[in-house]
Amino acid sequence: MSGKLKIEIIDDKNVLEIFESEPGKLTFVMYPDDPKDDNILEVTTETSDFSSLLKRLLDITD
Repeated sequence: MSGKLKIEIIDDKNVLEIFESEPGKLTFVMYPDDPKDDNILEVTTETSDFSSLLKRLLDITD
């Protein structure tokens, strides 16, 4: 993990980690909070692409 920011969101069943894996790229890793379950979902995206998507989602009005 090269960036300084790391966010962990933990609920009863899952853990979501968000961090800068390299300059200009965000990685999202989700896995169960159960050591017996080894399912992992990992997605890496350009920070600018994620930022644009987030802005569009937040600009949606009813």
